[in-house]
Amino acid sequence: MAISPAVPVPPKKSILERLPGKLPTTSIPANVDAELVAKSMVDRFPALTRDCFTDDALWRDSYAMTGTFRTFYFNATVAQQWLLLREQRPITSREYVPGSSKIIPFGPESAYLECQLRFTTANPVTECSAFFSMVPSPTMDGGWKIWILRTVLEQLPGHGNVDVLEPRTPLLADNGASSELLSDRGPNGSSTVVNRNGSNGHATGPEDVYINGHTSQQTNGATIEHVEAINDTPEQQSIQHFQVVVIGGGQAGLSTGGRLQALGVPYVVIEKNEQVGDAWRLRYESARLHTVREYSHLPFDRTFGPSYPEYLGKEDLAKGHREWARKFGINIWLSSTVTSGDWDQETGLYTLTVRRKGTATPTIITAKHVVIATGAGSQTPIMPLLANRDKFRGQVLHSADYKSAEQWRHKAGIVLGTANTAHDVADDMYEAGMSVTMVQRSRTFVLPLEYIQDRYQKLYNSKLSTETSDRIMFTNPVSIARLTSANAFHAMARAQPERWEALERAGFKVDPYGDIQDAINVRLGGHYIDVGTSAKIAKGWIKVKSDALAVSFYEDGLEFADGTRIKADVVVFATGFVGNLRNHVEQIFGKEVGDRAGDCFGLNEEGEILGAFKPVQPQGGGTVNLNPAGQALTTPLFLIPEPGLWYIGGALGHARWYSRFLALSIKADQLGTPLPVYEDCKHRLVDEWCEV
Repeated sequence: MAISPAVPVPPKKSILERLPGKLPTTSIPANVDAELVAKSMVDRFPALTRDCFTDDALWRDSYAMTGTFRTFYFNATVAQQWLLLREQRPITSREYVPGSSKIIPFGPESAYLECQLRFTTANPVTECSAFFSMVPSPTMDGGWKIWILRTVLEQLPGHGNVDVLEPRTPLLADNGASSELLSDRGPNGSSTVVNRNGSNGHATGPEDVYINGHTSQQTNGATIEHVEAINDTPEQQSIQHFQVVVIGGGQAGLSTGGRLQALGVPYVVIEKNEQVGDAWRLRYESARLHTVREYSHLPFDRTFGPSYPEYLGKEDLAKGHREWARKFGINIWLSSTVTSGDWDQETGLYTLTVRRKGTATPTIITAKHVVIATGAGSQTPIMPLLANRDKFRGQVLHSADYKSAEQWRHKAGIVLGTANTAHDVADDMYEAGMSVTMVQRSRTFVLPLEYIQDRYQKLYNSKLSTETSDRIMFTNPVSIARLTSANAFHAMARAQPERWEALERAGFKVDPYGDIQDAINVRLGGHYIDVGTSAKIAKGWIKVKSDALAVSFYEDGLEFADGTRIKADVVVFATGFVGNLRNHVEQIFGKEVGDRAGDCFGLNEEGEILGAFKPVQPQGGGTVNLNPAGQALTTPLFLIPEPGLWYIGGALGHARWYSRFLALSIKADQLGTPLPVYEDCKHRLVDEWCEV
């Protein structure tokens, strides 16, 4: 039935707009004893009841109690779920972290008090952290309540430290005279980086591992005692087993490999490119990060020292990643491609076929876990089809194939798109003396670099460890992270109205009050971090076409829906990439496994990232957990994840932080004590107009 015109249809709202969560509005007296307040709340732990929480309280768990990432909303639900989960995962000890209590201001008149404690759990045994964000209770004289509870899985005691990996001994090449990273070398044209002390993540064995074209067997991290050559004749294929295969050797794959190695889990990283760092090195010449250097490290150390620039270019990143892989002896096969895969329900193993440069026959790998780290948003270009492409006498390419504007110096270019890459390409063209027009489809969120710098440098700097900063950055509920970033960025934007008016006068439709959490977690882009191109647009040096869309090519350029034409010698589509790693699963394992694995990225109704950083259970199964008395639960509250697929991707910070949880969960499975995954009490958005 059609909706009556008299009844207005409400606009669709995104998940982020509908998620519960508020910032505190209470003030904290200057003379409050933060340590005393913190210890009084810690004394109540773990018996946290409803009256311990504010009405709008939130609890975000990062694998500590739920074996995954979950966010619970409102005090009744938080208290109920906390009680249930601590019965299933008993808390056996707790310890306040001395000196962790501090008052954190929120604007001129509001603040909250933060503190940390460490605790251990049973079923299985884990070490965890809890962070309390507390505010004065409006109904309790001198009392305090928890506004946000954040719990984080830290370690599996007695089984390595996921945050610490010692550098390997110097790597010797086959001639014994080099410590360079090997690339397409060795008797079969293969390459890995290997720790000569035999640790290399292979601490539980024996496991067959591939080292520069040879098979070796390692037991409990012992020195290599036996090496036998692989026979690459068509009559014999090499078959090797690892606990984990990581597909993709960019920042996410490297981080995952390093974390697994720190826990002694046998693994191999499969990378299609010839060198570590090529995922960055092969991008367009002007590519660089828009986040500060201290945010951009890989795990375990400060990958980029003071000699690197504050904003890393693609060559800086490639060099840093190569040096990091060499330093820690990451087990990586370069110039290698996974061509197909299968999962055997009876054995619980994946079988992968790998083509390696220089080998006559493929290598077969079996593994219990497969991590898809092939790059979210940078693998499969989105290329709109415009009519009459064959009539255009110039050059057409996607930004994925763009390197530099030097070959078109002093010619005319059109860039379709207005996000980060589009601005970089347009700026590069302008600097090459080209006449440039950007084609804008819809309003673009522009976030000046200095806004980002102001916030990031307060959190990521030489005074704070990266581990500490990550726990602040990545453990909050996304609804709160959204509000805090909007508070800061929007205040800065309101103070610079002329900046935005100048862009509008130039024809650029700007949104100065966009949502950075939506851009990062839902859209995987679509915004612009302004590193200087906006000023060139405002001055008319780079032109903008925003009043009509391109509909077709003609001999000398593009024609638009309003009948206008713009001449060009080259047209670059900066129209983005397919950001769903599910497509990569389908390419390897087929559509059926891809359907069972599900989507990756975007947000679910709790505000957690879909699919990523947690077991996706492609076989669609799991076993019901037992309670501490050994009785089967009457409802399927917990699932023990079967061996399965994992997704990981995102920016450097995401790769660094979330890789630790993949490694910890996989290690727990290897030990025979998998982390139970809690799947009950899912938050549901009730607004039918919510855009899920």
